[in-house]
Amino acid sequence: MTADFRIWRARLRLTSGLVMLSFVICHLTAHCLLLVSFEDAEATRTVLMYPWRTSIGTAILTTAFLVHYSNALWSIYIRRSLRLSRWELTQLTLGLCIPFLLMFHVVGTRIAEITLDTTTYYNTVFIGQWLHRPWLGAVQMIAVVTVWVHACIGIHYWLRTKRWYPTWQPLFFAYGLLLPALALAGYVTGGNQVLREARADQDFVKSSLEDSNITPQAAGAVDRMVYTGFGLTIGLMLLPFVGRGVRDWRYHRGKPPILSHANGRRMPLLPGASVLETLRANGIAHASVCGGRARCTTCRVLVTKGLQHLPEASGLEAKALARIGGTPGMRLACQIRPTADLAVMPLLASDATAADCGIRGGLEGSERPITVVFVDLRASTTLAEAKLPYDVLFILNQFFHEMTQALSATNGHTRNSPAMG
Repeated sequence: MTADFRIWRARLRLTSGLVMLSFVICHLTAHCLLLVSFEDAEATRTVLMYPWRTSIGTAILTTAFLVHYSNALWSIYIRRSLRLSRWELTQLTLGLCIPFLLMFHVVGTRIAEITLDTTTYYNTVFIGQWLHRPWLGAVQMIAVVTVWVHACIGIHYWLRTKRWYPTWQPLFFAYGLLLPALALAGYVTGGNQVLREARADQDFVKSSLEDSNITPQAAGAVDRMVYTGFGLTIGLMLLPFVGRGVRDWRYHRGKPPILSHANGRRMPLLPGASVLETLRANGIAHASVCGGRARCTTCRVLVTKGLQHLPEASGLEAKALARIGGTPGMRLACQIRPTADLAVMPLLASDATAADCGIRGGLEGSERPITVVFVDLRASTTLAEAKLPYDVLFILNQFFHEMTQALSATNGHTRNSPAMG
């Protein structure tokens, strides 16, 4: 059941993210047309945004946001350590900032249309963000960059393990750079045009707001909804951290199992924590290209003790191990959550890259206790100078014969060297 839940959670996270990214791309594409004219931008926005403005489209988009945001909060709660890689920390931080940055815009447009019977046009949006509250214009541009960077990080780390991705990466990069740049340029152009029209025509602002049915009462209602939304968002964001505190308090009242690392470190396991989370919490570097989502297999470890206490690999872990031909005892550190003492040995270097994802199981190398013996003839140089070549070869062959027999009798291996000292 747990493995199935993780699979569905991963799929829902990806699907909801792609749905919202599609919406953002449609929105930014319309903004780009502001570089041409308001009329072209409005016509493009009407076409591209029509599916999202229907009841079904709005429901799909709202559901995608709730699923994605809930998953982010849940991921904070279930993590036993908040020591994240830089890209994970950046993506999570940006994601938590998005609701605050977009609150005024979302409530003032779509939610106001549904609840207050207003109509949104580009000119009324710019009036609110460039005339009445200029600071909202800066917030809106920061929001665009935040949303886009958050999405690009997710897409990059989703696709980086795909073999075809390096070929297409330059094209993705160019698109990811041009679209928001053109959209922001269009936004600034549209804002400046509204400022010019407001200075040229004193009735421009009043008539525009009347056409959109934006009254002082409606504006006040929007503000109240925004502040309510801020309060709810802060409460939801604090909820997983409060849950973590309660869980940690309960944990410290018991005796946890111990994780032993191949470097000799021993550390307690938090309840429900994965091996990867435990290693990170204790400052031990460990490879994880995909961020612990069972995509890359770079976090693979060999369980040297306690394997019998772990459930069989299933779900995402089983698929990943099957893809690389995992050997007996091999598991993914990001997926195993021990409830008893466990000992593990990393199978890839801590700086493993996406190129190492395809290394087959059993080819990572292994640590074994060995004995190396170097044997030489005393004064072999003097011996070679005093004897004829035939006599030297005879003596050396006798020497190698005796040494080879001794090593073979003890299951050793020989490597003859022509060097003599």
